[in-house]
Amino acid sequence: MANGAGAITSLVEVSPGHRWASSLQAGVYREASEKHWELVPGSRMLPTPLVRRLRPSPSGGAWIISFGTILRVLERPDAKDGWEIVERPTSWQGLMISDAEDILEDPSGDLWITTLAGVVHVPAAVRRAAPPVPRVELVDVLVDGKPLPWQQGVTLPYRRNRIELRFAALSYRDPALLRYQVRLRDGASWLDASSRPSFQFVDLPPGRYQAEVRASLDGSLWSPAPARLSFVVSPPFWRTWWFAVIVAAAVASAVHALYRVRVARLLALERVRTSIATDLHDDIGASLSRTAIEPGGCGDARPDRALGT
Repeated sequence: MANGAGAITSLVEVSPGHRWASSLQAGVYREASEKHWELVPGSRMLPTPLVRRLRPSPSGGAWIISFGTILRVLERPDAKDGWEIVERPTSWQGLMISDAEDILEDPSGDLWITTLAGVVHVPAAVRRAAPPVPRVELVDVLVDGKPLPWQQGVTLPYRRNRIELRFAALSYRDPALLRYQVRLRDGASWLDASSRPSFQFVDLPPGRYQAEVRASLDGSLWSPAPARLSFVVSPPFWRTWWFAVIVAAAVASAVHALYRVRVARLLALERVRTSIATDLHDDIGASLSRTAIEPGGCGDARPDRALGT
């Protein structure tokens, strides 16, 4: 075993032929060969390397009693941590102090835990009871950090759409177990808000939203009736229907005006052409009339001269 591991506090067989040892200074070791022990990687995730006890569990795996931590783990040699955490007794099971000294599990499933406060008995029924699903409520809505009346719905301008939802779920036995998830639309993927009772949405595109929040105590069972908030992010004025109507009307008016100007010009040109044609016709008619009445013209030929009389 590596130097610096300190005193060995426990030695257990977690599975046939596989032994683990707990140490006071370096966590949990596993036997890699007859002469070689290696640190279980998951030990680095413990709050402290001081492991007081390892105890075999009739339910499978082993109990790890560390400073401030009680875990039941299953051996997983191929996993990153080398084990899988399958159970963690908390105040939900009546354990009011997590600084345990030792643990014993009856074949029936009852747990007996020695702590600085005395011996804690956790019946199997309590140990295996699933936490009830908490009900979640929307508490407050803030826009740019300022509270906003939200009971009748919310409408936000596109330049001011940073909205924060604050919510709460009641769990008197162990509030630390509460987890929240949020989403913006029905059918969308849920976003993990962790244990923070608030979530902020920033730079949302224009549209209608139905924000939902749900809560859980175990990460598996979630609130069947999420808290909801309907709100709208308004589009900029140039993307509204009325602006499109105004633009369309303006374009139609401009096209109509251009059409009328062109028609007026064509009519004016036609008038000029008609006037020119009329003037030309009048001038030609006048010229012909003058030619017909001038002396010596063909209109003055006398028959007697033509006959030589």
